[in-house]
Amino acid sequence: EKNGSEVENMLLSEWDQDEALAVRYEEGREEGFDMGLSKGIKKGREEILDFIRKGYNLTDIEKLLRG
Repeated sequence: EKNGSEVENMLLSEWDQDEALAVRYEEGREEGFDMGLSKGIKKGREEILDFIRKGYNLTDIEKLLRG
């Protein structure tokens, strides 16, 4: 019921394999980006916490992370 109108539109429209593949590719790309971003944020957070545990202050941590 939640996606009923979407399913109805899919059933009534003409199948276009190229378009379907393009949509699936874009959905996969967005999902991969979101997952990668979450992992990157988590890794960065862990890295900052390690610096704090080692006694670095936030100004020094910022300098270290900026390279």
